[in-house]
Amino acid sequence: MSFAQEIKQKEESHTFLRTLWGVNPENGVKFLPFATHFQKSENPFIHGTFYTAANYKSIELALFNNSYNDFAMSLFFLRKIILSKRFSIDYGGGFLYGYKGRLQNIKSIPLHDTFLYSGNLNPTYGVGLEYKLSKKIAISAMTNPAVIIYGLKYFW
Repeated sequence: MSFAQEIKQKEESHTFLRTLWGVNPENGVKFLPFATHFQKSENPFIHGTFYTAANYKSIELALFNNSYNDFAMSLFFLRKIILSKRFSIDYGGGFLYGYKGRLQNIKSIPLHDTFLYSGNLNPTYGVGLEYKLSKKIAISAMTNPAVIIYGLKYFW
């Protein structure tokens, strides 16, 4: 392999990693009032999660009504991979507060039966999809191992 080919291969690899890392999401507010659970539940389709979040660059703070009808909140570090002018994928991780150790019982969560989920502060991660309806409004859906939530995002 020539020196020029090696440089080109490194540049292509670097570009792929840069694409995978993504960009800061657009600043905005999400209102995702609907949720569907993946595990068996008396009410797998839940209205009233009222997931309300604001993000500035890659930091998102959310307040919501969890599955146990308790106040909960999350703090996320997010990245965005832009697939087209209208469609993108968000991904990230952070912390949940407000489950009082009850996530240990959710078998769809990896490591659910460890100390990570025994208290009120738990790790979390997820993937989101956004489809822009206009410059300021998008349909938004987020999922993690336990639930999918969906609604709208307003960009400022």
